[in-house]
Amino acid sequence: MPPLLLPNRFLCRREAALTPGEDRALRRLLSRCFPHRLGFRWRRHLGAPPDLRWVLMEEGEALAHVALYERLLLTDEGPLRAGGIGQVCVAPERRGRGMARALLEAVHHRLEGEGVPFAFLFGAPRLYEPFGYRRAFNRLRATNALFGWWNPFRSPLLVRPLAKARWPEGQICLNGPTI
Repeated sequence: MPPLLLPNRFLCRREAALTPGEDRALRRLLSRCFPHRLGFRWRRHLGAPPDLRWVLMEEGEALAHVALYERLLLTDEGPLRAGGIGQVCVAPERRGRGMARALLEAVHHRLEGEGVPFAFLFGAPRLYEPFGYRRAFNRLRATNALFGWWNPFRSPLLVRPLAKARWPEGQICLNGPTI
């Protein structure tokens, strides 16, 4: 498949910089792609807001989206910078055109430029292995204001190396709320 060109329709924004129109378009897309997550009708995020969002727009509509959560993970081997990827989605009628690939490549490029050695996400391995993600089998923990430490993850942890580094063994703490 030839690379998708992303002209002026490609946005990379900090959460607070989204305009009201971009907010509405993004909530519509997230609600369509994640219909079981009703909160997207009212909010762009269900937990902690992401640090950055990549959105592909066309005529005021969001077609594809990827969120980035900049994290300092706590591991048995010490702290580890990593980019948490969330809310990867493409409008159902636009799937199969390379939009998710283009957005993920943009996120990976930014992380590599900042010297971040890994990107991680929670999802179906068959969907993300073509993008270089591999399953990791670490024990996971996150923090929650009500419950303290917990492990809410239903999907497997998938990791993509962005530099010549070894993914740590042992427990991983997200050092914050879930993605």
